[in-house]
Amino acid sequence: MKYLSPIFYSLKCFYNYKKEDYYEPNIREELYHNHSPEINHVDKSVIYVVNGCKYNPGLCDKLRGILSTYYICRKVGVPFNIYWDYPFDLQNYLLPNEYNWLINKSDVCYSGSVSIAVVDEANGLLFQEHINARALRHKIANTGQTHVYSNCIIRKKRFKHLFDELFKPSDTLASEINKHLRILRNNRGGYISVSLRFMELLGDFKDHPGVSATLDEDKQQTLIAKCISKIKDIIKKHPSGTRVFVASDSVKFLEAARRIPEVYVVEGEVVHIKYRGSDEAYMKTFVDLMLLKEADTRYLLKTGKMYNSGFPRFASWIGNGKFNLIEF
Repeated sequence: MKYLSPIFYSLKCFYNYKKEDYYEPNIREELYHNHSPEINHVDKSVIYVVNGCKYNPGLCDKLRGILSTYYICRKVGVPFNIYWDYPFDLQNYLLPNEYNWLINKSDVCYSGSVSIAVVDEANGLLFQEHINARALRHKIANTGQTHVYSNCIIRKKRFKHLFDELFKPSDTLASEINKHLRILRNNRGGYISVSLRFMELLGDFKDHPGVSATLDEDKQQTLIAKCISKIKDIIKKHPSGTRVFVASDSVKFLEAARRIPEVYVVEGEVVHIKYRGSDEAYMKTFVDLMLLKEADTRYLLKTGKMYNSGFPRFASWIGNGKFNLIEF
């Protein structure tokens, strides 16, 4: 019976999703309480919002929420926009491609009388995509603006097409991507990637408070050596001369990995985009994602308390789909 209960719960969520709009209390209190009560009309639209309020997950969480929301808007024929100004302006890195999603700050209405805030989160249940799609379609307001804060996954098999329809790199980002691709490909054609998410285990990355404890120095070095050994094992499985792009949230690990002749890393500060950082750190985050996207095959390494990162997995959804999780 214990094995059937998740199925029953998922079915219940699918058929009996909330019949009322869901407001995240902290978002409502911060932005939508008693703002511009004199406004009584705005055109119907859906806006994916990233503005520094309490709902603030990582880059790929936000991007998959954008693609999922855009998919639903296309299905129901509702105009879609992205307003992203925290902790950076999205258009510094990604610009509209085939669909113009830009919206001026002055056109985003936070009046509670004409706008609603909807939080749709990935729930990990069976039939998750169907549940999220059904719920989000229902929550879109009949009039006014619907502001979506989401990391949900809807129709991930369409993500590559949706991403390419929405986005193209800014000139600066494109220049950086091409510079690194020339080195990685180096007249050999393709390359592979290896990703590792240590959180705070190695003590050089600020993550969500309390998500992981920093290891003592001896255990850090043991973990680094174990992961380096696994990268070398992966290299042996590929033709001689194959370049390996390594992405990680730990600069300490990247410095160790780059000593492997086949390995290539993008230098620079690493920061979680939920926090304020330098323009260079944000650029590195987008460059890493786009280089993962272009890899022939992506590997994610996980051992011990390392995190099962969604970064390379999302890159596979907007790339060629080749992704391998290696737990050891």
